[in-house]
Amino acid sequence: MEADSLAVVNHHYLDRVVTAAEHHEIETSEDIYTENGIKLLAKGARISPSVQQRLIIHKLKKPLESCLQVSQGVDANRLIQIGQTVIEDNPGLAPLFADFGLLPRLRDIPLNPAVVNMLTVACAHDPNSLRHYVLVTLLSLGLGRRLKLTETELGVLASAALLHDIGELYIDQRHLDRRQVLTPEAWRHVSVHPVVGATLAGEVCGMPSEVTEAILQHHERGDGGGYPRGIAAPNLSRAGRVLAAAEMIASLTEHGAYPLERAEVALRIVPVEYDPVLVSVVSQALGEARVSEYQMPDTEYVQDMHALLRKIAVGAEVLGRCRAEVGQHGEACVQLLARVEARFVLIQRAFSSTGLDVVTDKPHFDALIGDASGWLRFELSLVLREIRWRLRELARDLALRASLQSAAVAAYFQPLVQLLHDG
Repeated sequence: MEADSLAVVNHHYLDRVVTAAEHHEIETSEDIYTENGIKLLAKGARISPSVQQRLIIHKLKKPLESCLQVSQGVDANRLIQIGQTVIEDNPGLAPLFADFGLLPRLRDIPLNPAVVNMLTVACAHDPNSLRHYVLVTLLSLGLGRRLKLTETELGVLASAALLHDIGELYIDQRHLDRRQVLTPEAWRHVSVHPVVGATLAGEVCGMPSEVTEAILQHHERGDGGGYPRGIAAPNLSRAGRVLAAAEMIASLTEHGAYPLERAEVALRIVPVEYDPVLVSVVSQALGEARVSEYQMPDTEYVQDMHALLRKIAVGAEVLGRCRAEVGQHGEACVQLLARVEARFVLIQRAFSSTGLDVVTDKPHFDALIGDASGWLRFELSLVLREIRWRLRELARDLALRASLQSAAVAAYFQPLVQLLHDG
């Protein structure tokens, strides 16, 4: 998203503003002009469906987001109220929340009119979005305190965490439905939301570059396998690395039990993805909160392991064939394959490091595991699930990047995408 594209009103964002205006008074804070100087709306005009079309069809002299004010919008008290609920509802995260005085820090986040506008519109569209923002903020602060970040660094982290997903206000809601399998075209729209969010935070909300940088990086990974830019660890900011971990933990918290246990496995399954210091912090927190018994998932371990082993073996064969012929598709395609191979090898090593790739049958598995603790068996189920998820992530990344090159390249890699995603 280029900065000057803010002159064009995003219709997904405007749809959400109009929806929010059904519950809040949202009006213009100044006269709104087209880029040619034609006055569209006077200061104090209410936002409603009747003005929506006028705003959509014109380029504006100043971003619409900077020209709106909302009455009785989200404020610090609302953030603290949500934060208290988040803490009470997630006892499994207590080690990251406890004894740090996190809630009062929500008052220190600068809530200027543009920030209030963004948060209020997001909440009006989906109340769970604001809860997610606050959860990520508290997790970021909890991790930051354990890392002994400075007060300035914690302030940057809090602002970035609260605004990290505002770019999703500009995305078609259908693409944000987790129940849907995204096409490469849909994923292309979703994957740009950190860029949009960073632009909004800087150009509209007036946040400093340290905040916008962290927002831009909150889906990046240390091995360069993240998005939107595939930046590797040496070039990631500390705030960006912490925010990425907090976002991942929040996602696990919102979609299942035992969030710290699952996060600890996810953080270390591919060692170079996340900052080792962050992995250590989460492992330490887990040690303070680990329960004595785990509800075991209903799974056939040996069957799952063999299916995963077959997928990895076939994947290695397909990659080998691609390596032998990819040159005919051009240098960009060669580089894409190298990226995929590097990440695939890391996932392959993660599976091999468990020792489970040598298990031949159930008696062999039972002999290997023996009277292992409930935690070890539970951890095994998490590892298998996490490796499958990593393969699906790789499939999604490959499908997107191949489609950006050409239809022919996308078709060439489609069998590999299908294998990695579905097996």
